Amino acid sequence: MKITVEGVDLSLPVFRDDEQPVTLGDLVAGAIAANVVAEASPATTGLIEIVASVREAEIREQVRVQVTEALIGPPGRVPMTLADAIITEANAQIHQGDGYQGTSTPLKQVVSAEVYSLLHDEVLAIVTQARESIREQVREAVIKIVGRNMGNL
Repeated sequence: MKITVEGVDLSLPVFRDDEQPVTLGDLVAGAIAANVVAEASPATTGLIEIVASVREAEIREQVRVQVTEALIGPPGRVPMTLADAIITEANAQIHQGDGYQGTSTPLKQVVSAEVYSLLHDEVLAIVTQARESIREQVREAVIKIVGRNMGNL
């Protein structure tokens, strides 16, 4: 697009409210840019969302790299896999109890929840089996007592 205005010099210095000298061309360019942005804002909403999702993906990738490096450890140490860290943490929670004194990490929280869930399920199965065994023993004892008392009638 080309607009021609006779007798106007865009390099003419002008002053704004902040007393900073700018050229007439800078003011015109600023006004044009503001209008373009205002007209294009619905179209740029999708672009903003795309940029945000790409940024988040890049951040996650950088965090993943840092976590991997943290698990591997400094040079010279034997690398630790996430599976090794989980096993170590699970054993610590099972054998040491709550020795963390209120400190917690995401790994500790995840492993703790899983250890609790597995132990809860295991204890529930044992208790259910014991209840069934007791019910069976009580049923057999009742049958034996009723049978004995029926024979005495």
